[in-house]
Amino acid sequence: MKAKTLTRLLVVLMLASTLLLDGASVRSDPMQSGSAIVFQASQLDEVAVAAVNCDDERRSGIPSSQCYALINFYNNAGGPGWKNQRNWLTDPMPCVWWGVNCECNPEAEPPYCQVKCLDLWDNNVTAIPPAVTALTYLQHLHLSHNGIGGAVPGYLGSLQNLTLLSLGDNNFTSVEPGVGGLSHLQFLDLVDNHLSSLPESLSGLKSLETLLLWGNSFTSMPSAIAGMSNLRQLLMEDNQLTGELPAWIGNLANLEELGLAINHITSVPPEIGKLDNLQLLLLQRNDITALPPEIGDLAKLEHLSLWENRLGAIPPEIGNLTNLKELDMSSNHVLAGTIPSSLGNLRSLEYLYLQENALQGQIPPSLGNLAELKCLNLGSNQLTGPIPTSLGQLANLEFLHLYDNQLTGSIPSTLGWLSKLKVLNLANNRLTGPLPAQLGYLPNLRKLIVSGNRGLYGPLPIGLLRSSEPRYISFYGTQICEPTDAEFQNLLWSDRMAGWTILSSGLACEAPPTLAPVGPAGGTLSSAADGTTYTFAPGTFGPSAEVAIASAGVVTVTHAPKAAGAAPSTGNLVGIRHFYDVYARDATGQYVQPVKPYTITIQYGPLDIAAGHAIESTLALYRWNGTSWVKEPTSRVNVISDTITANPSRFSTWAVLGEKAPARRRLPMVMKGE
Repeated sequence: MKAKTLTRLLVVLMLASTLLLDGASVRSDPMQSGSAIVFQASQLDEVAVAAVNCDDERRSGIPSSQCYALINFYNNAGGPGWKNQRNWLTDPMPCVWWGVNCECNPEAEPPYCQVKCLDLWDNNVTAIPPAVTALTYLQHLHLSHNGIGGAVPGYLGSLQNLTLLSLGDNNFTSVEPGVGGLSHLQFLDLVDNHLSSLPESLSGLKSLETLLLWGNSFTSMPSAIAGMSNLRQLLMEDNQLTGELPAWIGNLANLEELGLAINHITSVPPEIGKLDNLQLLLLQRNDITALPPEIGDLAKLEHLSLWENRLGAIPPEIGNLTNLKELDMSSNHVLAGTIPSSLGNLRSLEYLYLQENALQGQIPPSLGNLAELKCLNLGSNQLTGPIPTSLGQLANLEFLHLYDNQLTGSIPSTLGWLSKLKVLNLANNRLTGPLPAQLGYLPNLRKLIVSGNRGLYGPLPIGLLRSSEPRYISFYGTQICEPTDAEFQNLLWSDRMAGWTILSSGLACEAPPTLAPVGPAGGTLSSAADGTTYTFAPGTFGPSAEVAIASAGVVTVTHAPKAAGAAPSTGNLVGIRHFYDVYARDATGQYVQPVKPYTITIQYGPLDIAAGHAIESTLALYRWNGTSWVKEPTSRVNVISDTITANPSRFSTWAVLGEKAPARRRLPMVMKGE
């Protein structure tokens, strides 16, 4: 809009200047005279009535031949049906018509401007009329995304100043040989048409630097391309190329980008190694079974994409590509063998994708040398052995995916050095041991997945809950447990955990047992771990036929909290994380039972209720009789003081259970694993 306004202003000023010098008056609207301007017919078109006089170059600002050519173009390319016709045939200056761009020289004799660009992209243009050849100064012709069909006309070859020709997203079925006459053409866009061949004459496009041919119907690479010696960018994705790439591809010495993805190419010739300037090579989604060793000669290569092919091995020569920034060989499925240690030489590598293959052996420790690496994905392979501690040296790593392998050993604490790490996915391996506490101090970690490693155990590091940003933590299918201490539980169920997702193993860490001696005079035992207190009256363990009291008359009572996930099935009832054994032994080590009731008081809190989704008024103490849970008849709940009291007469395995409350939102979302 601004460019058009400036162009119009420039043309108006030049026109005004000329008319004033000639002593003529200047009118802002040439139609104010009250009569339409009648044009002379030219050799290009017959124009009856319009608002522009092509023969008055001082007013139009451009040569009359170009003016008539534009009018002809409009009339013969479906102009009345264009999406945007702004100023066409209604403004006396063609340089301000939609899509027309001019270059003007205010110091030149009239005409002052030349049409340099015609940009009618996505405008319902229906044809390319021959009149366009009269735009002899044209440098850029944009006609992409229209409905133009048939052949790309050969007479375009007469536009000797043309450097850019964009005809993509049309319905062209062929290219006429005359197009090969565009000796100064640098950019040719023919994407998304219906082309299956190119004329040999296009080999004369010696100035061409960019050739875009994706989305056509080529079954082989046109040999005319071999003569385009200055070509820097060749993109032929999404065609029907089959078989081996032609050996002449190695002659395109200036080529920097080669895109041949989404075809049916089966092999790459050794000559590919001659492309000394190649920086980008896209070969994904083909049928390539092997790469030549010469692939390692592409010294300037920065991006190599080979995903979804049929490669059988990773050539060690890839390790020679020291400028490589991205290597994607994922989803080859039959890609077997080991990961070459030479990949550790790729000191510029930022992204390494080798997931969804059949790679075996161990992860090379040399990968720890990839100092620029941001993403390492080795998931869904058959890798074995330990996770190398050297991966902790990857100071720029943000994503580490090692899921669905057969990795063994412990998780290296050195992974806690990866201060930029955002995602750590180690799911479904054979890892053992505890989670390193160092993982809890990774400041940018947003997703931690270790599920499916049944050998992992121990408490979930509390540091993982201290992040100020929501996290996704998955450890179901492991023996990792949730600590039951107040600090951890308060963090776990606090409002600050909104937006977090925790897929839990369902195991609570067992608190250490609490012991207390109880003599004939009675006594108490209090467990700070779960708020349970026992009161034993005098004679609770008095002489009886079934109790052998040592001479001192003292027994040791033990309260042993157990992980909630280890509790026998509770049926329709739900627990609130109070599950434990209580037993007593005399001085000889024999188990003893009380001879009269004792008092037990259990203090619970709102976090316990939330954890179990229980209806508070239904809470009660239940005893496991070996086959089912039996409610203690003396149990009673006080919802004011948040306590449960009972007066049982024996020791056993006990749990606090209640009826399940209706479903409601939980903070955070904690799902119990199988």
